[in-house]
Amino acid sequence: MPTGTHTPPQVGSTQLASIVTGQSSAVLYDTAKWMENFIHQQFDFKNRTLLDLILPGSHDAATYTMQSGMGASIIATLARIYTVTQTCTLIEQFNLGIRYFDIRITGASSSGKSHLKDLRFMHGSAKSAKGIVFPELHDFFNHIRSTNEVVLLKFHFGKPRDFELLVREFGDIFYIGSIESLKVITPEQLATMSMGDLLKAKKQFVVLTHHAGDESQPIHMQYKPSTSGAWAKTRDLERLHNHLQRVREEVSESEEKLKVYQTNQPGLVGSGRSTMFASVRHQDSKAASRNTIHRFVEESRDILIGAIRDPDHQAMARARASVRGVVSLDNIGSDNDKNILIQRIIGLNDENRLNREQGITRL
Repeated sequence: MPTGTHTPPQVGSTQLASIVTGQSSAVLYDTAKWMENFIHQQFDFKNRTLLDLILPGSHDAATYTMQSGMGASIIATLARIYTVTQTCTLIEQFNLGIRYFDIRITGASSSGKSHLKDLRFMHGSAKSAKGIVFPELHDFFNHIRSTNEVVLLKFHFGKPRDFELLVREFGDIFYIGSIESLKVITPEQLATMSMGDLLKAKKQFVVLTHHAGDESQPIHMQYKPSTSGAWAKTRDLERLHNHLQRVREEVSESEEKLKVYQTNQPGLVGSGRSTMFASVRHQDSKAASRNTIHRFVEESRDILIGAIRDPDHQAMARARASVRGVVSLDNIGSDNDKNILIQRIIGLNDENRLNREQGITRL
């Protein structure tokens, strides 16, 4: 758990210190290719759909681009403090195990000609410099395509024209001939295709959009109707924990919806020194904040362990309907404890290990 001072890890490295879960030492997963490894190592992983999994995610994943380029004014400094939620690049976050990326883009003109160079990453009113959206996404997409992993991309646009520019420039990623050869996973495939079949077909991208205009296109689905789990928007950690529990317990939701556990705490809430904090990342690094998320993950693990012990053959199906979705995090790669948390989230998909810990052998 965090101690107040952290030594940043070697980003992308899987050579982390031993992880302790309860009294047992947990497996260290190769986070850069954990899905590929699970396909080969887990007896049932390849048969699950993406919606059956629980994935580590990144909140405002591209805000690392706002650490510079906004000037040195007081307003620019405050913008950096309260809007920069990540310091690792998209590729670095991916290599650390993240498979859900919340990316926000703006900058296209509502009328007249616009170019990809006009786009900026954004978080609220804060924006990155121009000219970096294309190289960042180009390298990121190509990196994913060089792997056998699947990612969910949630794009929040300032206006529909932003999305049109993105599709125009990255047509080779999203459109390869017919719908059948798309590298993007369609809404129907998200709910029905197994992980094994997705990776065999090299379908690696789920595109969720907000403010993208025409939502009838086959390559993307609207974020709000396709997901469940609102933002708690609180720094009260007990309220945050209770909210995450409620989202997990929403098993009556359509199984075709993606659960999103939003763990991020807001900045600039309330007034006075007693209720303000230096930055979003500082709040996240506090031991009490981290312990809240570790507690939630441990409780999720207990649900799965309980299902393994239950003689009812439907118990695991009910548990998996509860423990699934995305755990969206700030501060990816900031310290060893955050890496441990990501590993523990990945471990919730490791049914082989859960069975071994209960003395159960599956053929």
